[in-house]
Amino acid sequence: ADGATGGSVSIRAGNLLQGGAITADGIRGKGGEITVNVTGAIQTQSASLSARGRTAGGTIVVNAATDGGGRLFSSATYLATGAQGGEIKLLGRDIVLLGAPADASGNTGGGTILVGGDFQGKNPAIPNADSTWVNYSTALRADAGTTGCRKARRRPAEALRPSPRRCHSSPRPWKWPSVPSPAAARPSGDP
Repeated sequence: ADGATGGSVSIRAGNLLQGGAITADGIRGKGGEITVNVTGAIQTQSASLSARGRTAGGTIVVNAATDGGGRLFSSATYLATGAQGGEIKLLGRDIVLLGAPADASGNTGGGTILVGGDFQGKNPAIPNADSTWVNYSTALRADAGTTGCRKARRRPAEALRPSPRRCHSSPRPWKWPSVPSPAAARPSGDP
């Protein structure tokens, strides 16, 4: 459903096995809408959902919570990028994301990514997951590029430009907390 502005793709099924591309990209305008409502979904590594746009990213919703439904197991790629970031919602009762990158970034403003519900589960319009598993190779990005980060507080002429010391084009890597070995955790004097 690609075009000057992205079109609309809607899929409703019991179970879904996806191994290909679904696109609703906007070549000159906003990205389109992709809506997948199923009771269970498996999306392989070769699967991709793209609602990219030139002016703004579109919307991607994969809802495996339809009809009291079940599981979303995904290694797919989700793209809703544009000048303004788009919106990606990955919903279901049980969600497993294994190497499933989701990008809703934009140069003038970041987008929104929801996995397993909304903030603190307080939005009744968004179903909350019972379990959500996201592995180390899944990257979730809703970054703002040049606009949206903290501005430099210097001379007025420079205040409009982002400070390279305060705005990062890529996130700092997250590190697992160190856990002491069982031998180090034993009190002295124990065998």
